[in-house]
Amino acid sequence: MNLGRAHIRSRVEVADGRVVAVVEIAASPERVFQALTSAEIVNWWVNPGVFDTRQWSGDVRVDGRWRASGIAGGVPYVLMGEYLEVAPPRRLSHTWRLIEPRVENSVVSFDLEPTAIGTLLTVTHTGLEAPEVGKGAAGGWETSLRELALRLSQPQRAAALTAKLPQVTSLAAESSSEARYDNHPIATVNDHVVRISVMTQPYPWHCHPNSDETFLVIEGRLEIEFEDGTLELGPGEMATVPRGVRHRTRPVGDRSVNLTFEAANAETVAV
Repeated sequence: MNLGRAHIRSRVEVADGRVVAVVEIAASPERVFQALTSAEIVNWWVNPGVFDTRQWSGDVRVDGRWRASGIAGGVPYVLMGEYLEVAPPRRLSHTWRLIEPRVENSVVSFDLEPTAIGTLLTVTHTGLEAPEVGKGAAGGWETSLRELALRLSQPQRAAALTAKLPQVTSLAAESSSEARYDNHPIATVNDHVVRISVMTQPYPWHCHPNSDETFLVIEGRLEIEFEDGTLELGPGEMATVPRGVRHRTRPVGDRSVNLTFEAANAETVAV
């Protein structure tokens, strides 16, 4: 498929809050399914001048969760959802919830059919009650699927586009969770992982027998309690808990946000 054959049809059915977008891609269903369920999403899930996607993570299994974040109109946003169907390489569906600004749950389904060229991908987005939300979703899916088609259909172009500057992570977007406790990875550094933790309640006693754990507070104040005493960290302050040392954490006040740095294979043991 060349650029001229990247044909997309999309429509918005305002009456029932449904968006359907269709694209034919010169790549196998297996390859397309991979691009729908991996960090490749940050490369094609875009609407230039409107939004981009800067971080994605997912546990691709039924009841597993996914999370994406980026910038829309100059403002950080966070999307989250749970997988409802995972049937590679023919069908995938998940819930879709915009956390900030808040939009209630909708459902996105991907159907992949083999064709002589490669794959016919149909995206159906339902549950978009507000007409303006449906129109925005239609525009986003159209540009995103066109980018997906171009990247998978033109390997040389894809390689050139992928070889760009490192991704920028918005800590504001990553820390916008409304959950009482949210701890998720935002980056990897060699064999270590960087996580962001949003706390409004204590985390119980535990240790990491195979990894040190470094805390860097970026918002609020964090208390780390040990058997022999307590540390209190404020924004810009950092402390490292050696491996095997029993400890527990809690926010001082209503909320704290901190980064943690630990081995990617770190084990957590309740003690």
